[in-house]
Amino acid sequence: MFSRQRRKYSPKSSPSTGDKGTALDPPTRRKLHRRRRSSNSSLGEGEVFTHFSRSSLAEGYSPPKNEIPAFPDVLYTSYQDGYKDVLRLYGYNWFKAKEHLAYEQYATDSEEYEKRLDLMRGLLDYRTVVVDDLLLKTAEHVASFIPGATVGQKEAFSYASKKEKGWQLHIGSQLLIVSAPGSTSTTSDYDITFIIPGREELETEAVRFFNITFRSQWGNHTSGVVFDTNVYTSGFMSQFAQVKLAPLFKRHSDTYARIKAEKHVLQMALSFLPIRQFFFMTDPHGVGWIDFKRNTVQALGNFLKTNGSRYGVEAIDRIVAREMDAIFNKTQILHGETYGQIGKTMRSLSAAMDRRGEVMDAQHLEAAAKDALYEGELHKVKKIIEERRVILRALAMITHPRLHPKRYSDLLAQLSENIKRFDLVQGKALVFANEAYYNEGAATHVVKGMQSGGKISLGRQQQMQSILMNVGYKLQHFHQHHEEGGYGRAYINTAKYGQRVRDIVMRGHSDFDLPLLKGTGATAFDPKLYDELSEDLDMLEAEEKLIRAYKKNPNLTTPSSKEEAAVRDFFGDSAPQKFRKEEIERHYIHIAQHVLGPFYLDKLESRGLGLWGVV
Repeated sequence: MFSRQRRKYSPKSSPSTGDKGTALDPPTRRKLHRRRRSSNSSLGEGEVFTHFSRSSLAEGYSPPKNEIPAFPDVLYTSYQDGYKDVLRLYGYNWFKAKEHLAYEQYATDSEEYEKRLDLMRGLLDYRTVVVDDLLLKTAEHVASFIPGATVGQKEAFSYASKKEKGWQLHIGSQLLIVSAPGSTSTTSDYDITFIIPGREELETEAVRFFNITFRSQWGNHTSGVVFDTNVYTSGFMSQFAQVKLAPLFKRHSDTYARIKAEKHVLQMALSFLPIRQFFFMTDPHGVGWIDFKRNTVQALGNFLKTNGSRYGVEAIDRIVAREMDAIFNKTQILHGETYGQIGKTMRSLSAAMDRRGEVMDAQHLEAAAKDALYEGELHKVKKIIEERRVILRALAMITHPRLHPKRYSDLLAQLSENIKRFDLVQGKALVFANEAYYNEGAATHVVKGMQSGGKISLGRQQQMQSILMNVGYKLQHFHQHHEEGGYGRAYINTAKYGQRVRDIVMRGHSDFDLPLLKGTGATAFDPKLYDELSEDLDMLEAEEKLIRAYKKNPNLTTPSSKEEAAVRDFFGDSAPQKFRKEEIERHYIHIAQHVLGPFYLDKLESRGLGLWGVV
């Protein structure tokens, strides 16, 4: 089980020295280790078993770049300083610490592995303490924007049908919800969504204050890398974004139809964007993306010709080409803009640090750049929200639009632009946010529905958006985890995306059974979608089994045991070819290419060819 030998100290792999001194030499480490093993002292109050030599930390110990440090000596240290020093040992990088402590390959035996897991569990508790303390300070900052308001006590809260992870408090009469959906395992992140119903613009202030304060306390490092903690606004899930505006356009239906058409293209482009990013990761020359686009257009055309042939082959070819050209062009624009902005901001931050004589590794630098861009886009979102409130108040004052046609028409034109700008800016903000869903369908389906247990209703378009978004993240994250930790890591950590796709494809089917999911029925069963993805159903069932039998199995108590069991029992040497990396990618690309047909057929049958006249 423990096949890898303990790393040996050597000059080539020794830790680099800091400005304050040199790292511990091997004899000193062995001496301290022998002294600690001969001691029978117990853990004192406010102390924690950290396994790290305090001397090495005090003397400027830092791990070599791109290298996980060897397992240091055993020592008791104070709670706060001990855990912060552990993180410093790993370059304030939660992912490096987790890799070294939560997985068995760096341990010499099962006893040492358990000690490492104990330290990882302690780091999880420490993360919660630090983050929750900053969240309360953030609430106090938000209170400064509400005249005369004071911050109340933290309260547990119930969200829809199940107990939500997180808490709430009142700032005067204003409710502030700190939502923390997701799991709480040893390898989980700790992501936060601020929800301030009716004052969504204050969510931007909450994110900005949290991030700026954290960076000031942690040497300009971001919470996303230090703690694997990201903070978000409610975005597309907010009450503001969910308000129905169609009644305002009752006498301007053509205008509203154009808004919906443009919104559809943008949301679909955001849905395809993670797939575009995957192809850029694996094939920067773009051949894979070109093939994907061609095959997607062909699959959609074939489905519509088979099921909607009464419209004629030529007409279908024209509308498919027009529709998909608009979506893929927008996808490419978003990809180029966001990728370029991240690179430009990284170069700018790096140059500023060079002038100050500071150094930051690539992972921290990218996270800092994305945080800066995210906060910048959220500031724009805040302005858009405030602008829309002004427009809506002005519209509400016109009780008889027919008596003021020009004023009413001008306000609707302003509102139209506001709606389009909100979707674009909010979507780009989510691209810059770490591991957020870019579109409204996936956010509503997964975050609000499956994770939080909220009561949701998904239309066909939102179902399609969620499937495409989860396919893109499945492809990206499987590739990354496979490179870093092999098949076991990739299977266990990305099965959730397949489960989310399956939740839409199978929801309402007579064989559907997902007791782990607490969300209400998101959508009725769609037999056309089920049939179109029939060759991928075994793959989706395998993902579901990974969640139930391995990731959520209470008898598999460590991250490594889950990975080993999954590979050995389900994906070992005798596993079918369809579960290899190449086949997994093929299946998910096939899903993305064939999920469009049922949606567009529904639109053809309900609205005819006129639907595409406004795109």
